[in-house]
Order: sequence, then C-alpha cells, then structure tokens
Amino acid sequence: MAKRRGSGEGSIYEIKTRGRWCAAITVHTPLGRSRKWLYGTSRRAVAEKLAAASVDRGRGTLALERPTLATFLGRWLNVERRLRTQQGYEGYCRRHIVPALGHLRLDALTVAQVSEMLKAKLDGGLSPQTVSQIRAVLRAALSQAEREELVFRNVARIAKLPAPVEPYEGRFLTLEEARRFLAAADEDRLAALYRIVLPLGLREGEALALRWDDVDFEARTLYVRHTLQRVPRKDRTRRAAGEGLVLMPTKTRRSKQKLPIPEICVRALRAHRIRQLEERLVAGPRWAETGFIFTTPLGSPLHARDVTVDSFRPICERAGIPSSTRERQRGPVAERGLRFYDLRHSCASLLIAEGVPLRVVQDILRHANIRTTADRYTHLVPQVVAEALAAMDRTLLNQVAE
Repeated sequence: MAKRRGSGEGSIYEIKTRGRWCAAITVHTPLGRSRKWLYGTSRRAVAEKLAAASVDRGRGTLALERPTLATFLGRWLNVERRLRTQQGYEGYCRRHIVPALGHLRLDALTVAQVSEMLKAKLDGGLSPQTVSQIRAVLRAALSQAEREELVFRNVARIAKLPAPVEPYEGRFLTLEEARRFLAAADEDRLAALYRIVLPLGLREGEALALRWDDVDFEARTLYVRHTLQRVPRKDRTRRAAGEGLVLMPTKTRRSKQKLPIPEICVRALRAHRIRQLEERLVAGPRWAETGFIFTTPLGSPLHARDVTVDSFRPICERAGIPSSTRERQRGPVAERGLRFYDLRHSCASLLIAEGVPLRVVQDILRHANIRTTADRYTHLVPQVVAEALAAMDRTLLNQVAE
C-alpha cells in the first residue's frame, strides 16, 4: 500500500486549464505557516522540485519570497528594454499601479482588487484606452512573476476591462490630398523627408535616424536600422546621438530592413543632399557633422516635436489639410486632424486603393505579421472591391449595349 503524504509535506495537482502541474509545500516561519508554490509542465518535473524543496526546508534553507507588488515592480522595471517602452512602463507603474495596489502582497493580489482599481481609474476620468494600457502593463509584470513561480495565476489577465476599448482610427490622405501635401512640402527645407515617409510608410523616428551611409543610390536601396528617440534629461547620457536624443533599435526585428526605393525617393534625396551641402558651407565651423540625412541647419539631429511644429503643421496649413490637435483627435474620422504618423497609414491606404495585396503592404510597412496589417487596414478593402466591381459592371454593360 502506498504511503500517504503527511501533513505539510506538499501536494501535487494539475491545473487543467493551463496545462501545468502545481505543488504547494508548507513552510513554518516566525510569523506562522506559509506556502511556497512550485510549477512544472509535468507531474514528474513538479515532484522533483517538491523533493528538492523538502530537502531545503529540512536544512532551513528554503527561500520564501513574498514581496509586495511595489517591490516586485521595482525589480521588474530594472530590465533592459526599448527606451520608449521602458518610459511607458515606468509611467503607468508610478502614476497608477503602485499608488493603488503597490502595498499589497504580490501572491495575495486578487482579480477583484485589479478590477476595482481599473474601474476607479475609469470613473476618475481616464479614457478606456489608458485604462487598457494600465491593465496591459500589470499583466506583463504578473506574467513574469508567474514564470518565476511567485504567483499562482495572472489575475490581471483574468480581470475584465470596465469599458470596451475602440482602437484609435487615424486619418488617411486621399490621392488628391497626398498630391497637395507633397506640393506644399516642396516649399519646406525638409521636403525630402515627406517624399521618403509617404511612399515608404516609414515611422517618424526611423526617418529621422537615417544616415547617408544607409543610402545606396546605385542599388537604389535604403537601409532602415535605427529609430531616433527623445529621452528625459536624466537619461541623456545613454547612447546619445544629439541633445536629448538617442539611437535605438527599430520597433521590431522585421522593421530593420533594406528597402528598394522608387524614383520619387531617389530624386528627393539627391536634391536634399545638395541642399545640405549648401547649408554646411553657410554654417562653416558651426556645422556639426553627424552623418544624419535630416538635420537642423547646423547639422544636429532633429527632434520629432520640432519637425511637427516647425515643418509638418505649416505644410498641412498650406495644403488645406487640418493638422492634429487635442480637439481634432476626437469625433468622426473625417473631421480629425492629420498626425505625422498618419502618413504611414496613408501609405497603406494608397497602396490598397491601387489594388496592392495585403501581403505586399505588410512587406512595405514591415509589420511583424500579416494580422497586424489586416486588423488595421482590412476595412479599406471593401472600398477597393466595390470600385473593382463597379469597373467590371461598366465594362460588361458597355459590351451588352454594343
């Protein structure tokens, strides 16, 4: 007859909904009894962990980590990430998660507590999008805690949002508007920037990070390998490219690519190269050689905010296209102002309008997977299909009439 497991010796059972096995072993501390959780993909793996934990408990060396959520988040945030991602995580944790839940013990956090926090944030005036981001950050942190076997389950994954989130739909330039925009941009010293961004769908940071070494005029290719980001003053010592700017890896590995460039881009870059050489002569010893394609008149890298204020918005005004403001970001899509990022969306919409397949659009925009392209731009496909069927209708009706 099999020996029955004694009290406190640990128990093993399967979490069927997660496809994992779990063991709990009791640990006696000066504050009373507590439990340590062990996880594995099979019963055997958990049994081995349980046996090792039992030996450590007998020696008095079994570690029992029971940090608060704030303590764990502090450690979780101290990991190398993309700068913009790190800044976002720190902001959501500092302003929202830690003040509301940071004092709670990590392994005691409940679904109800997370749900109440999210509802309180929504009732306090935050948008559903912001509340969704708060949950996403907490979910990411608790996923790490789950991998480290510090929590039994990820309660942020289970907690539901208090209100549905509608993804922001940016404004798209029509073909006629795109032509007006580029014509207005020709009056700007950064005209080439827009003749690169709109046809290729580059992100603003990717375009501002381009160097002349990234361009091969003979092969007609452009190598996108970095993004230029602004950093807070305290972080300006990190891989600085200019005052308050750092070069960072592209958003995804797929974003880092060598792209073929059409004639409109080649001509714009050649003209911009001549303009930059003229500015260098005017600047004289004040010129800062950085190698960037798009710079200030003295050769320094450009801040995205300065590009928006000093270049993008004046171009929109000359083209008769409203630019984005806080007020114009709400309401019907047709009434929203144009953001710099919407040039990337406009690239996709113009390609789809020309009948370019989504798979090719994905390759041009360098999305990590086709689902991203489909989720964002499938709503444009019916319009293209309708226009194609209308053309077929006209063709067939004309043949019948003849």
